[in-house]
Amino acid sequence: MPTEAHKERNRRHRQTLDQLVCTVPKGAREKIREHAISKTGSINSYIIDLIEKDMGCSVKDLAERAKKEISQE
Repeated sequence: MPTEAHKERNRRHRQTLDQLVCTVPKGAREKIREHAISKTGSINSYIIDLIEKDMGCSVKDLAERAKKEISQE
């Protein structure tokens, strides 16, 4: 059973994240999951790795750039 401190930590952590939803054809998810786990350990880290390679920068760098743009508005 999570303590109140754990719940609060998780709530604060979720506030620092955005969520993407990706849909794939029925039956493909399991094959993607197996492949991703063999490469990076999870679907999430595999997708982030692919994005970073394609865009040539880390998603953390992208987030920092977005924060700077917002603060300049």
